[in-house]
Amino acid sequence: MKAEDFIRLYLEKGSVKKADRAISLIIKNYTSRDIEERVLQSIPSASRTNHIFTTTIQPEIYTGKNPVVKDIVSRFSEAKSAAIVMVLVHGSISTSEEINYSDFDGIILIDESKLTGAGELQQLRKLIAGTEQLMFRQDALQHHGWKVFLRNDFSDYPDAEFPLELLRTGKIIYPAQASPIKVNIVNTHQHYKNSFDSILQSIKKKCRKPPSDLFKFKILCSEIMLLPALFLQAMHNKTHSKKESFDHLKSQFPTIKTELIDQVSTLRHQWKQPEFNFTLSAFHTFRKSGIYLEALAPAIPEEIRKELNPDWYGRVSLLCDHLEDALSKNQKG
Repeated sequence: MKAEDFIRLYLEKGSVKKADRAISLIIKNYTSRDIEERVLQSIPSASRTNHIFTTTIQPEIYTGKNPVVKDIVSRFSEAKSAAIVMVLVHGSISTSEEINYSDFDGIILIDESKLTGAGELQQLRKLIAGTEQLMFRQDALQHHGWKVFLRNDFSDYPDAEFPLELLRTGKIIYPAQASPIKVNIVNTHQHYKNSFDSILQSIKKKCRKPPSDLFKFKILCSEIMLLPALFLQAMHNKTHSKKESFDHLKSQFPTIKTELIDQVSTLRHQWKQPEFNFTLSAFHTFRKSGIYLEALAPAIPEEIRKELNPDWYGRVSLLCDHLEDALSKNQKG
């Protein structure tokens, strides 16, 4: 594992080994000796090729009034970490279009050269973990935390894995002013179809063994909602706006039945957010340590179960097959 990958994994997850995740249940903010040794390694320069698309992004400042954003900004302002270049929100919060279904989509840009020792890295991880706890006030079923990018990531940006458009259209919440960011996208390094294939396999796996609780069901719904954008991304070999992908899929591929995607979209707007209580807090604590306790997860409400007739999951799998076939035929043609 490269040094920058090691740092990113630790900042996002709080651990790099399964054993560390288990120990973190007992020792809060546990850090293994490996981190102290690897964080001090020099970070190699990103590789370059002759196939580079270079651009500069300058996200706008967030002007919304989301209370969770406000509290998270306070935490970063108090910490004043020199390694933090920029903190952004994207998705519905960035456009002030939050609904009951909306989770907190956040990005942190880190200058790894400012991480001079394990102690400073630990403090940064503590800040990230603490602000992730605040995200549950936005979405009690939040299944992800911050997306962390290091400075070197922008020398060979992973556009297929995390579309640059999310950074470009995101809104800065910290600091109050930020400089433009130069981004290099190495076209030969992008594998847009991989992201589509990955989510297809994930959805099919969940449909073979339908979600037993609301947390798992919400993840499945989120993945279904990504299908149009990732399909078009694989089809055109470039990233595609999630917001515009639904209409584009229907207009460009009218033979593909999208009723299930429409049904999930309707469900999103009718979503009833569960209360973030002690039980759900414990569920997330164990989940993050690698222990999934279904007994602590909220049940799928009866009104949702009524929408899921016996063949619903089979139809979702069939939709995945249709999209996969359409992509294959287009590429062969």
